[in-house]
Amino acid sequence: MLVKAAEEQQRQGATSLDDLMAQRLDTLTAQQQVQDALSDHANASQALLLLTGYSAVLPATTPDRPALTAALVEPPAWLSNLPSQRLLERFDIRQREEALKASNANIGAARAAFFPSIKLSTSVGLQSDSLRTLFSNGSGTWLFSPQLNLPLFDGGRNQANLDLAHVRQQIAVAEYEKAIQNAFREMAGVLTRRQQALSHVRNEIERVALVQEKVRRLSFELNAGATERTALLGSTIRIAEADAAGRKSLDELQQNRIDLFRVLRGAEPTTPPQS
Repeated sequence: MLVKAAEEQQRQGATSLDDLMAQRLDTLTAQQQVQDALSDHANASQALLLLTGYSAVLPATTPDRPALTAALVEPPAWLSNLPSQRLLERFDIRQREEALKASNANIGAARAAFFPSIKLSTSVGLQSDSLRTLFSNGSGTWLFSPQLNLPLFDGGRNQANLDLAHVRQQIAVAEYEKAIQNAFREMAGVLTRRQQALSHVRNEIERVALVQEKVRRLSFELNAGATERTALLGSTIRIAEADAAGRKSLDELQQNRIDLFRVLRGAEPTTPPQS
């Protein structure tokens, strides 16, 4: 519709050939953005369905303020005040604990010493201060200090089992501590990306509102004879761009949901744990 109007104006000498070509290019770009967004959404939806059984419904129209706001303020119920104990279900941590058991270690003592018992997320599903303070700002160095208050090996018959430096010489202990650090680091990363995705959604709320307001204003001016019809038609490109960006921002949240499940599941070690 926009291109046809521009072609008519060009035939009448009201616009240049360069302007017409620019309109065609903008239209093709907007159409491609929409198709790319639809394809990305379909791929993310399929991945989410295969991993979690959750089926996301593709919005039928341009994302509006209520829909985007709902995506922004309603985190999954299970993500609210998520305890760190959920990370104990990861495959890598479970496998490292099996290696400790094979070395006659006390798993309760190992968890008490090396595993931070904290809330991973806030009530709104964002990274908690407790998780954030496990790492130094900038370098991301692990700051948690283990406290070995219970004997780790041999039922406490050896006083050396209460010496942190000594027990860390055990390969199984070192690998266990490394797996724990990696789990908390991945969780911090995915929750940080979630907050970034939510910021993108917030930006799209504002952008959609601005586009809709511009269309409303141009429609009023057109009815009053104060603007050209091409100005209103041109805004349809902006609507298509807002539609594509809105879908993409929602896809970021959906992809983050997939990443959250992966982090909680944990990756299987590529090599068997050593005892």
